[in-house]
Amino acid sequence: MTALLRKAQAGRQDHAARAMSVPKALRLATAKAADDLFDMAMAMISIKQDLHSPETLPDALPKDALLVFLDGPEGQVGAAAMDAVLVGTLIQQQTMGRIAAEPPPARAMTATDAALCAPLLDGVFDRAAAMLEDAADIALLRRYRFGARADGARLLCMALEAPQYAMLRMTLDIDGGAHQGQVTVILPRPKPTPAEAPQGAVTQENCRTLDQAVRGLPADLPVILCKVPMPASQLGALAVGDQIALPPGVFPDAVVVGPAGDGLARGVLGQVDGLRVLRINTATAPAAADSGGSTAMDDLLELSAEPPPDPVMAADPLDDLSDLPDLSDLGPTPAPLDLDLSAGDQDADPPGLDLPDISDLPDLPKIEI
Repeated sequence: MTALLRKAQAGRQDHAARAMSVPKALRLATAKAADDLFDMAMAMISIKQDLHSPETLPDALPKDALLVFLDGPEGQVGAAAMDAVLVGTLIQQQTMGRIAAEPPPARAMTATDAALCAPLLDGVFDRAAAMLEDAADIALLRRYRFGARADGARLLCMALEAPQYAMLRMTLDIDGGAHQGQVTVILPRPKPTPAEAPQGAVTQENCRTLDQAVRGLPADLPVILCKVPMPASQLGALAVGDQIALPPGVFPDAVVVGPAGDGLARGVLGQVDGLRVLRINTATAPAAADSGGSTAMDDLLELSAEPPPDPVMAADPLDDLSDLPDLSDLGPTPAPLDLDLSAGDQDADPPGLDLPDISDLPDLPKIEI
């Protein structure tokens, strides 16, 4: 190992020794909070950190402990578990001003116990978060506050819905070695920072709403220049590299179609800096007909024009016909003609019809059906 490498390694070790980690911040914050709030000697003996999922949390929680919820920023929910020794000594110090030599007896925890222990939890989080320097550590201990007492481990775990939790088990020395208590803090593991997120991923920092996330998704919209009629035999003979002649004037009349084949917009196809671009023409609607008549591009769009109105129905309403003359003097209605041809000569002319004789006309040609 060279002298330069030894100096660099020594510098890193010196910096790591001075850096404020989560265990060191919790150790200092616990001692200061107990002394400032309760005038009580408390020191951290050890701290152990594990990662758990919501499925493994019920088995990892300590038994017969005071369980409380912790309210964090942005709706985050954490939890804390304090054993009977820690809870009993905190209550003795606040009610009697001193800690008894005998360990507190085990008993059922109440909401009053949680309220008396809440100042210690709030004080530890406030002081520890102010000491940290690393962004990931600050995100882990970012000013959680006491929320409420949890009525059982099952209800506590039902409220913890984060994908992963950091569990910090701390063993505390109370009153200069007189007692030892334990507190377990369960906090949601922070989400990856933008630097740790995969490139191109949609995160909360670069996309605040679902609308912005959807607008940022890639979408393929084909552009149709024109229709070229072609026989099936010629179409089947096409190969890679064949060229198809396009009619003139198709580039200024390109059509953008959607996934369903409906026209979305018209535009002019061209190039800018060597890239193919399409300038959308917002002055005309995609399905609007040209002023000079329909073009071949109109066949690409599904036109939903209304049928022409019926001239009779579109006319003005009929005028009042009450002034028309009475037509009752025209006589009785003639009886209908009796055209019963069921008997007799069916080729005879009906009575009352004087038709010319057409027997001299040539026979009509027969039609094959």
